[in-house]
Amino acid sequence: MQSKVSISKADFEKFVDCFELKIIGRKQKLIEEGKPNNKLYFIEEGLLFSYKMLDNGNRQVIQFAKENYWISDLYSFFSGSKALFTIQALEFCKVWGFSKTDFDKICEQYPEMETLYRSPARSNIFRLTANDFEYRHSTKVLRN
Repeated sequence: MQSKVSISKADFEKFVDCFELKIIGRKQKLIEEGKPNNKLYFIEEGLLFSYKMLDNGNRQVIQFAKENYWISDLYSFFSGSKALFTIQALEFCKVWGFSKTDFDKICEQYPEMETLYRSPARSNIFRLTANDFEYRHSTKVLRN
């Protein structure tokens, strides 16, 4: 984070306690489709992927996320709605999560952090939601 945003070490130390370490094993789910999600995760170690279960029981992979990337069901995180996707570990992972409440506090106190996370995250929500809509539309058309 510090490599992407101009923030002092002292300021960074003020909100680093908001992050909570979570260790997850291979095939373990971090977020489940249909359940609320109020966490945003930074991946320190490991590889995760997000997917949506289709009506026919198959998985539609949405994205992969590796070390030094962020992952979450952003629609659920920002809207408070149920998660659209499941996020699962492909291998042992160490992730650092923080809540929507802490995210809002950090962005309020440090506007430069808002620029780093909120803008890209919102654009991803719209992209993923649009992709989901296009997929549903194309599937519906193919069924008819």
